[in-house]
Amino acid sequence: MIREYGAQWPGYDHLWCPVLGDWRNNRSVVAAHLFGYMHGQATMDAIFGKRKHLQLFSPQNGILVSAYIEDYLDSGKLIIVPDLEDRPKLTDLICWLKSPVRNLKMRVLDPNWSKMDTQISRDLPLKYKDLDNRRLIFKTDFRPAARYLKKHKYFLRSQDRSHSKTPSLTTNSTLSSSNSALISPVDSESLNQLLCSNPKQGAIASIASMQETEELERIPANLQQAGYSPVWTSVLGYPGEIPEGIKEFICPEIEQGNYLVGQLSSIFWLKSVEFLNELIRDPGHKLQDDLYLIQLADGRRWFFIVEVLFDQGMIPLRYMNRISFEIESFDEALSEFPIGYNFMVGPRPSPSLDCGQGR
Repeated sequence: MIREYGAQWPGYDHLWCPVLGDWRNNRSVVAAHLFGYMHGQATMDAIFGKRKHLQLFSPQNGILVSAYIEDYLDSGKLIIVPDLEDRPKLTDLICWLKSPVRNLKMRVLDPNWSKMDTQISRDLPLKYKDLDNRRLIFKTDFRPAARYLKKHKYFLRSQDRSHSKTPSLTTNSTLSSSNSALISPVDSESLNQLLCSNPKQGAIASIASMQETEELERIPANLQQAGYSPVWTSVLGYPGEIPEGIKEFICPEIEQGNYLVGQLSSIFWLKSVEFLNELIRDPGHKLQDDLYLIQLADGRRWFFIVEVLFDQGMIPLRYMNRISFEIESFDEALSEFPIGYNFMVGPRPSPSLDCGQGR
């Protein structure tokens, strides 16, 4: 971790704290976990998916900070977030994710915190209130993985804290580590209950139960087994006789392209955002389970359409904020999404396609 962050001052026993923007004695710098070590690798894999390399003690899941800062990250007074507006537009988030260097900042979560006017360290004029919206300063372009960072609205702190001596993150030095700092969400309410339980008495079992419901691969062939309507795609066609509504979308240009036609609820499931189907089921919301024609990104990923639905008032802001950090491994998945998209709703093909059907 020290090497990745370029945190060693050559020739001195000092490490760099990106929050304070200052060199500190290496005994006062700690490696803070973003996803708490006490939840274990199995829980981490269940939430974020398995990676080629174990992530729990990797630099991607940690950050070197002064012990002054680590204490309050751990207690939930401070949080590290993307250097964006509090409610960023999805396009801004996508640009941030695609940026070669992702800037981060600190936020103070409690405006009434008693230490707001307290000086952090006697050798620095910085007070804790000065940390709010303060950009972190790093020595290299390396950053913790975005999937482990959390916006304050979805900040989850485990109350089942281990008090045993903790193993350190993978570093080139003997640094102490954080019990817990940030947890990336699936469903914030249920995950909070899950992680606040005793891991030895049910948390892992709960995760296993979640995994059991997520065994199906998110592909069109599994839609019916998952309880959703089938879709038509240019490559796979349709399982059985094509319904009249879907037929109205199909023309030679679409058949020869890379398109999908199906109900919105099915598309949400394929995109792993089926919690949006709550809006379709709720008669109080405008979102309907209409048929959509969607151009596929690369044959494996679906175009990201929810921002347009948000702009049309179909998806509330709270769902957009949730989507921002929930879609698969958002930082990796979006690297394959084009910024543009081509989709429409209703019985007519997209105006950009000359299907010659006179509709």
